[in-house]
Amino acid sequence: MTTPKHFYHGSRRLFASGHILTPQLDGYSQRADEQGFEHLVTQMRPAGQLSRMRSVFLVDDPDLIDPCGGSTDAIYRVEPAGEVQQSDLAWYSEAWALYGDEGNTPRVREMVLHYWMGRPFHTASSSCMEYRAPAATVQSMVELNVDLAELEVAPRPYPEGAPSGLTP
Repeated sequence: MTTPKHFYHGSRRLFASGHILTPQLDGYSQRADEQGFEHLVTQMRPAGQLSRMRSVFLVDDPDLIDPCGGSTDAIYRVEPAGEVQQSDLAWYSEAWALYGDEGNTPRVREMVLHYWMGRPFHTASSSCMEYRAPAATVQSMVELNVDLAELEVAPRPYPEGAPSGLTP
């Protein structure tokens, strides 16, 4: 993987520069209607791959936030903390749709494995590269698409200070 120069994260929340983004406990991968498929994806996670449940999701192009399922209310340039891993969300999306129709089939499992291995999707126009990192630090807001008052003000995630290695 060639590491992009810049990473972006979209949110419905207002973050100050220096805010440390951590994995959401209420994100879409945690929803009850996603649990069967997410359980399969988690079971198939190869050793060394970052858990989706314990990752902050990033893109290398702000225009990919919406297709990758992120909020575009506020878009931030961020600096990842720790290892960054790349996956093509198109594999995940196609596997999810097929899983809904057919359940846990060899074809679904093959697509999930392609997702984990970062393999580019077979149709370039449908490709949607996402990046996972254990945390990321907000550098700046690059785009605001709602009134500022509509954003939820994010609490500081570590009132007593950031865990070792996650300081901005």
